[in-house]
Amino acid sequence: MKCPSCRQDMLVESIPREYSGEIVLDICYHCHVIWFDQFESAALPPAGVMALFRKLHQHDADARLPLAQRMTCSRCPAPLAEAQDFVKAGRITYHRCPAGHGRLTSFVQFLREKQFVRTLTAPEINQLKATVKQVKCSSCGGPIDLARDSACGYCRAPISVLDAEAVEKALAKLSAAEAKRGQVDPEKLAALQKEDEKRRRELARMSGAGQGHGGMWQDTSGGGVNTVDLVAGGIAILVALLS
Repeated sequence: MKCPSCRQDMLVESIPREYSGEIVLDICYHCHVIWFDQFESAALPPAGVMALFRKLHQHDADARLPLAQRMTCSRCPAPLAEAQDFVKAGRITYHRCPAGHGRLTSFVQFLREKQFVRTLTAPEINQLKATVKQVKCSSCGGPIDLARDSACGYCRAPISVLDAEAVEKALAKLSAAEAKRGQVDPEKLAALQKEDEKRRRELARMSGAGQGHGGMWQDTSGGGVNTVDLVAGGIAILVALLS
């Protein structure tokens, strides 16, 4: 399957389905987009999203191409139309096939749809300015000057961060599902409980803007400009904890 934007081959990734089986997704790591056939996104459980976190993190350093102004469906010749929906985390934007074959969604918009990414509040942005001069837009990769802007000057996407509370809820659901299946013995359960405490501390630090030494948002550039991607940084911490 060709990427609707760059026309390069998309990679096929298998992700666990909600109840059984797998969902086969087409992903372009050059453009940071996912193609969803009808209803595929709704069928992804928290475990599937966590599996996707790992795959996105593996390609975090890949060069990101800007989306083409005109894109066509990979299943038919129809041009994709930009569409917007509102979810609990706010507005999401994607490109859909008018014939109903599916939709193209960026990584960040997908995570926002699943409520794993949220927009920073004004007080959080002000706290962020005290420690970081510039952040990288999680949608297009462009730099955002915090002294001047509160959103991306290129694509107008708001400054976003991985939502620690949403991640913690998903991890708790995964732990409960594993325990219900009886796959965790007492010794392993005790070890997992210790890991949970460590995870909670890390997630609390991940959600706190500029909180103390070693925080995810701390500028360690030594006086220079350190451009950080808050969503990618949160995913890196999460993947390290899951490992």
